Amino acid sequence: MKTKDTNIAEISKIWEIDRGWKGKNIPTGGEVHPDLVRFKDHWYCGFKETGRSRIIRSADGRKWETIKLMDWEGAFVGRPYLSVTPEGALMVHTWIKPLRQAECAPCSGPKHDHGADDRLAAPVKRYCVTLLSLDGVNWGTASAHEADLGFSVTWHNGVCYGVGLTGVLYYSCDGKSWQVLNRKIFPEREAVLSSDPNDYANVPGTRRTGCNETGLYFDPNDDTAWALTRTNPVCAILGQSAAPHYRDWTWRDLLVDWNGDGKLVPAHEAMGVQLGCPVMKRLSDGRVFGAGRADASDAKVNRSLATLFWVDTDAAALKVFAKLHGYGGYSGVVEHEGMLWVACSNNTAGAGYDVFLIKVKVP
Repeated sequence: MKTKDTNIAEISKIWEIDRGWKGKNIPTGGEVHPDLVRFKDHWYCGFKETGRSRIIRSADGRKWETIKLMDWEGAFVGRPYLSVTPEGALMVHTWIKPLRQAECAPCSGPKHDHGADDRLAAPVKRYCVTLLSLDGVNWGTASAHEADLGFSVTWHNGVCYGVGLTGVLYYSCDGKSWQVLNRKIFPEREAVLSSDPNDYANVPGTRRTGCNETGLYFDPNDDTAWALTRTNPVCAILGQSAAPHYRDWTWRDLLVDWNGDGKLVPAHEAMGVQLGCPVMKRLSDGRVFGAGRADASDAKVNRSLATLFWVDTDAAALKVFAKLHGYGGYSGVVEHEGMLWVACSNNTAGAGYDVFLIKVKVP
């Protein structure tokens, strides 16, 4: 497929969403929000399908097969996040929300087969769910926890960290049981100018903070934690905290060079949309980059573009090096053989979102 960006080497559709699957009568916009990881010489891509989630696998990035379909009756399954544990297991982290309360009388949770491997236990309204596989094919029992972890998690020095929608910093040593490390890392900011209920924390008993989706990155040199956070109204902010306890956080509004012209401007002046599901990662050469749904200039095709950018932590600045024109939604990114492999979505000919794999040259 042709593209406007010269950094893009190849684009291919890797999965067509089943148009016959009508979901669970939940309006989600149809976006599939894929994530990507490389595990034991295979590619794994996870994405959601309006109420359920699917994990697919490929040896070469071209031919894919389903290896796990996550679908609990009476519950909505969120976006699956993929990672590899320090023990060498493939981990799928997601969340499940019952469509109605008390769907299952014995446990007051979602309906499920009490003899199945995917059995859930905790009687709560929303589950943080983890599944582990040592070979990428056979999966253990699903582990459920009440932690508010609906977004990505990051492994560092044998510990898994994640930030909840309301700013709670969690940690886990096994990816299954979670503890609170810091009850609030977000700054005091109230959301404004938005009619989207997903743009801020909107939990009974709490005020709208303006901050939510967060990607964590840990500097291997001094273990400093960095948080790239979606916020309203300034689009994105950058947080910093020192090891080992990550208790005190400092936050800065980000400047961005969004057009590659060297001009740094406040994020809200250039992006035009909040930084959806931000990711921060380190390349093999030591440079730090990020990804997110972050540009509204192609709104006729997608609500916003999947975008790749350098992260300058000293200057609190983002410098774009690739905009995936025509491709939006939340994305998963993996460095492999001198390329960034990006799993993202596209509304194919207006018929619905499908999953695509884009190879981007590292500048």
